[in-house]
Amino acid sequence: MNKYDWRVRRINGYRRFYLDKRFINREILAWRKFYLQDCHIVKVEQSKGRKPHYIVYTSDNRQICEIEARSTGAYREIQLIANLPILTVSIAPMESGDDSYMIDMQADLRPIHNYANPIRRIVIDTETTGLDPRRDEILQLSIIDGFGNTILNNYYKPEYVDSWTEAARIHHITKTMVKNKPPISSDKELIQSVLNQAQEVVIYNAPFDLAFLDELGLLLDTRKVTDTMREYGQLVHKKEYYKLINAAAECGYTYHAHNSLEDCKATLHVQYRVDNLKQKKNRPSHNQPTMLQPQHIQIQQADTKSWAHNLMSSLKALFK
Repeated sequence: MNKYDWRVRRINGYRRFYLDKRFINREILAWRKFYLQDCHIVKVEQSKGRKPHYIVYTSDNRQICEIEARSTGAYREIQLIANLPILTVSIAPMESGDDSYMIDMQADLRPIHNYANPIRRIVIDTETTGLDPRRDEILQLSIIDGFGNTILNNYYKPEYVDSWTEAARIHHITKTMVKNKPPISSDKELIQSVLNQAQEVVIYNAPFDLAFLDELGLLLDTRKVTDTMREYGQLVHKKEYYKLINAAAECGYTYHAHNSLEDCKATLHVQYRVDNLKQKKNRPSHNQPTMLQPQHIQIQQADTKSWAHNLMSSLKALFK
């Protein structure tokens, strides 16, 4: 399993947390019905300036659990998906035998799609202080559309990391370059808005960038994601991992590597090659830059239960 796979699931609306049985409806536990569908979350305001509670309900409005601020891990996880329908909830007792239960939730991300003014294709790339999204931060993030037009290209000052010597040797982004830049959190809403409008999100080595976007608290239906590295690698070299600079060179494109904007342009160029290879092999392609009609965009007409049933298999197929 790729070390970023858990993050890929999270950005797709999957959440796991742990609750003491005191906060879980006794009826639910008595039923031993530990897999529920079509649930929803209600935010309940509290008096005297206390933080709100979040209550999870079944489709017939039976309370499943109540999450208070003192359940810090669960509270942090639930906040980002509190306004979304919950496709599935599973509850499992911990093997340790204590009174804790593991709760898994899958949110339905379709309500955040914004296709009124869609962007048919975007390419996104980041430069970071390192490889671990838990400890490292994004220094540069770039987004272009399917025609190479720049949508976003900003540098950011890290909020916690104050040294990235090894990474700077690769992308040459120094502390001096970003010392007067805002933190990336200032662009969080803008980035989320672009992701919501995009019908296809092209990334070279997608799990890496998705992991850092997840750390920001962003959400993205990963069925919209095309991983150019894996597509090109499999089509041309029968392998999944292949360096962007080598792929671009094979496609006749030279550029200044390890700048996220330039990497976006190189990725788009390689993706054009992938599109052409698919067309030549008479494969149905959802990656045509001027006539993009991806099948996975039609989920707005899809049956919710079948979508939930097929979600995990779709993810596995995308990132296997």
